[in-house]
Amino acid sequence: MRPHPRLRRDLRHSLTRLWAYPLIGVAAVFAVVGWTQPDMLTDEYVDGRPVPRVVEVAR
Repeated sequence: MRPHPRLRRDLRHSLTRLWAYPLIGVAAVFAVVGWTQPDMLTDEYVDGRPVPRVVEVAR
């Protein structure tokens, strides 16, 4: 009789957890930052302050 798949821990399972969980964590951080402070992902920062955008007006 084979053990239940959830009780089996093999090399493939361990390697998947090594890259999948950190990847899910990074995705969660980007989702939270994008939801709460979207300018942090779209603006440029120098020394912790956003760089003002220069808009040129066509003449």
